Amino acid sequence: MAEDDLDFDDEDDFMKEYKAKRMAQMKESAAKPKFGDVIEITKQDWEYHVTRAPTDVWVIVLLYQNQ
Repeated sequence: MAEDDLDFDDEDDFMKEYKAKRMAQMKESAAKPKFGDVIEITKQDWEYHVTRAPTDVWVIVLLYQNQ
């Protein structure tokens, strides 16, 4: 369809700039770490690591008991 559209210009300056910006955004996003650390915390560490965690961070807690 794009070949039939005379107004469609694949080499348009706007499109080149848009593609370059989008590629930079995607590379930046891919460079960010996806997972944090797995750490063992005690009852005393709970508030610091869980309650005061930043709002944009997911905290997953696995509770267990040593036997």
